[in-house]
Amino acid sequence: MRYFLLISLLLSTAYVHAQLAPSTPAPLLAHLLEVNVEWQSVAPTAALQVETTFADENARIAAHLNLVSDQVEQAHSSSTVVADLMAQLRDYANAQTFPINIAVLHRQPVFIDPRGVACAVGHHTPRTVCEDPALIRVGRGRLE
Repeated sequence: MRYFLLISLLLSTAYVHAQLAPSTPAPLLAHLLEVNVEWQSVAPTAALQVETTFADENARIAAHLNLVSDQVEQAHSSSTVVADLMAQLRDYANAQTFPINIAVLHRQPVFIDPRGVACAVGHHTPRTVCEDPALIRVGRGRLE
């Protein structure tokens, strides 16, 4: 049992360290894929191939959210509602206060973390829903 636990710990540590660190020079697309695998469906433009580094994980997440907001606005350029929502998303991104999932060793999004910090979707959910105690417990991963 002890041997199995040691092997599991080593493998999980190797998996964590196999992720691309924000400070590692790599194409922007590689960094964006660290944040969200949906970037694999985006055509690799020249801008996405530029070698990039980030000061930290929050800066990388902010870049992802800002690029997403740019793409959504371009696709819906005539909508003032979309423009307003994307401005709110940019404000959220630029504040660089994102939830941290402390329950797992690997990257896995969390809706609301134990500090009460919400993800981008949770941040844009109407406050009456976000303040619901049941939703907060579920978002924090504690089904009470």
